Parts: sequence; structure tokens; C-alpha cells
Amino acid sequence: RVRVTRSRGIGVVATQGGKAKLTNCLIDEGNPTQVNGPQGMGAFVGPGSAMTVLRSRLHRNGAAGVKVKGIGATLHIERTAVTSTRTWWTISKTHGIGLHGQQGAHITADGVWLHDNRPIGAVMEMDGDGTLQMQRSAITGTRRLPDGMLGPGVAAAGKVQVALTQVLLDDNEYHSALFEYGSSATLDRVLIRGNRMGINPKDYSSAVAVFSGAQLDLQDVVLWDNADCGLRAADAKVRVAGRRVIVGHTRNRGLDDVLVAPSVFIENGAQLWLHKSRIYRSEGAGLLAAGGQTAVRLTATTIDGTQPLRSNGDFGLALVAQMGAQVALHGVRVTANHGAAVVADQAQTRVVAHG
Repeated sequence: RVRVTRSRGIGVVATQGGKAKLTNCLIDEGNPTQVNGPQGMGAFVGPGSAMTVLRSRLHRNGAAGVKVKGIGATLHIERTAVTSTRTWWTISKTHGIGLHGQQGAHITADGVWLHDNRPIGAVMEMDGDGTLQMQRSAITGTRRLPDGMLGPGVAAAGKVQVALTQVLLDDNEYHSALFEYGSSATLDRVLIRGNRMGINPKDYSSAVAVFSGAQLDLQDVVLWDNADCGLRAADAKVRVAGRRVIVGHTRNRGLDDVLVAPSVFIENGAQLWLHKSRIYRSEGAGLLAAGGQTAVRLTATTIDGTQPLRSNGDFGLALVAQMGAQVALHGVRVTANHGAAVVADQAQTRVVAHG
């Protein structure tokens, strides 16, 4: 039952093997004066140290709500809200993160609400086999910085692992979940909805984005009412596997826009397998696979109700394979779409259907 407020450095620190436990506490308004360092954060956990946060709140701190950095650094956070984290001194810094893990840190979150953090709700990054495990939690209202820096709800980069179980991601910006640079992630019973478009009109926003050799496993996941794209995977060595995945009501940017908004967009050598899934009522295209070495396999999956673009009434295509993509369909049902069921376009593209 302690309040730590307006720290110009760090509110609470555990380092050099130290252990800290916070219960029913408030850490808020961390506001650094210097312009050259990531200070003004709520709490910090260093290598070999541990912190437990129970039934508390971290609000309007600068660099991070809690930063956990180094081998053996451990945070367990439960029934706690981390809200309105902001980067104070310059819009070009990549701080303003609710939960920030680096270099082999381990974060376990249970019953946590990350809301209105800018630009990231939770991130695990840098090689070192770091882990981020979240369950029965929500990540909402994440926004980009004014200079256009991304605003993902949750992100992973490097040799790290992320596991989300029974998590809601709602009303985040550009990417609700972003996995890249060799990271691996598992989403189980996750709902992602209301993802907002990014500032760049030539780039796809997406509820889930997987880039640069990352691996993603989806199970009982729903992507609903998101802008531009539901699931996007790009680049060689990217692998996505999903079971009982629903991607529905993906929409494009507006009445004056001709950007096709595929529910699922696989390109540039990425590989996707979906089983017992459904792609429903997309705007423009249900599934778009593009590029040589790109491979898609759908089994016992349905694509239905694809709609034309509001701007010109074009497209409404269920499945499009182009530029050498390879698509295999096994026991797939494609029905009640506005345009063509299957389109194979350009040289070396191949679509094979069985059953």
C-alpha cells in the first residue's frame, strides 16, 4: 500500500541478485529531466534479480512501466494494470512500453491489463532466450508515436519466445501482434479485434504480422473486424500453423480506397498451414498468396462471404495465388463469395485441389 510518484529515475529497482515484492502499490508519473537516457520508468529488474507485482498499478511512467533486462532477470506480475506509459523527452525514442523484456529476461503476466501505452504494450527482444508468458490478460488501446513509430499491442524480436493464452487484444494500432527476427510465438484462445490502420497508406496494417524468420502457432484464435489485413506473413523461413482459426470481417480503409484487404496475406517465401479454419466476409480477397517459394496449405477449411470493395465494387475474390505461389487445398469449401472462388495468376503459380 505504497505510492512511488514522480521519480526522475526509476521508481523501484531490483538488481545484483536483489528481490522485490510490491502488493497494492501505485507507481506513477515517472518523469525524467535528462534527454539522453531511458529514465522515468516505473520499475527495473536487472540480471539475476526478481520482482513480484500483485494487485498494483503503474501509470504514466516514461521509458517503461516495468523493464526486465538480462540473464536471470524475472518478473511475475498479477492482477495489475500498466497504463498510459509515455516517452517524455523525444518522440524518436523507442520507449513508452508497458512491459519491456530484454536479453534473456523472463516475464510472466496473469490477469494483467496493458492499456493506452505508446508505442508498445509488451515486448520481448534481443537474443538470450527470453520469454514472455501472458494469460487471462488484455492489451488494449496501444497507439503509435507522433512520428509514425509502430504501435503494436505485443511484439517479439530476436531469439525469444512469446506465449499468449486467453488474451484479448483490442483497439491497437498498425499491428496488434508483431513477431519478427527469428522469434517464436504461440497464441491459444486469443481474440484480436478492432486493429486500427497504420499511418502509411501504402503499407498493410494487420492484426497479426509475422516477418523475418519468425515462427507462429495459432490454436482457437479469432481475428475479427480488423483493418487492412487479419494475418500477414512475409519473408523466407517464416512459418505459420493454425488450427481452428477464424478470420472475419477484415475491412479496407474506406469508401475512397482501392486497397484490397485480404483476411490472410502470405508473401515473399512465407509458409502457412490452416486446418479446420474459416475465412469469412473479407473485403476484396479472402486469402492472397504471392511470390515464389510462398506456400499455402489449407485443410478442412472454409472461405465464404467475401465482399467487393466499397470504393468500386471490384474483387470479392475468395482465394488468389500469384507470382509463383504454391497452394494446396484439401477438403476445402469455397462458397457464397462475390467474385471468383479461386484465381491462379502469372507464371509458375500452382493451385492443387483434392476433395
